[in-house]
Amino acid sequence: MQSVSFLASTAVLMVLAVFAVFGQLPTLMAALDSLSLDRAYSVSDVEIHLVVMLALFVLAFFAFTLSLRQFNHFCIMLGALDHSPVTPDDEIEAIARMNALGAKNFNSGIRAYYFSVATVALVCLRMACHRHLPGHHRHSGPSRILLDRAPHGRPRRGDCCAPPAETR
Repeated sequence: MQSVSFLASTAVLMVLAVFAVFGQLPTLMAALDSLSLDRAYSVSDVEIHLVVMLALFVLAFFAFTLSLRQFNHFCIMLGALDHSPVTPDDEIEAIARMNALGAKNFNSGIRAYYFSVATVALVCLRMACHRHLPGHHRHSGPSRILLDRAPHGRPRRGDCCAPPAETR
């Protein structure tokens, strides 16, 4: 149960960190521009990523605190169990169900952490993969897929994020 409370408190710290980044958004945008990447992020792109991260960490916090509560109830139910030679099956089933609910919510919190790591990786991948050739104009959205192709249908050199060409 110590790891559950640790992860719940870490989720709160991450929520506060995301709010701090929202407060320093102009500084973050200047830092992103100074990285000399060819891709310029708009403020709305960064805000969307931050809102997704915020939602994931809030979900993780609630999942971990619910899990902690359920594990505490499990311990109370286990301690209150009658130590007679024959324990009724419905009591054992109720205790096992409470433990399973705690584990399920703990897994949901861990899953939210994993998705947040994937969100950070998505941002970094978008930064790293949007290099282009000199003189080549970068398009965004669906037109990028059509216009950033060489005549033979393969992605241009340096475009590691382009989807594979369709086979004819």
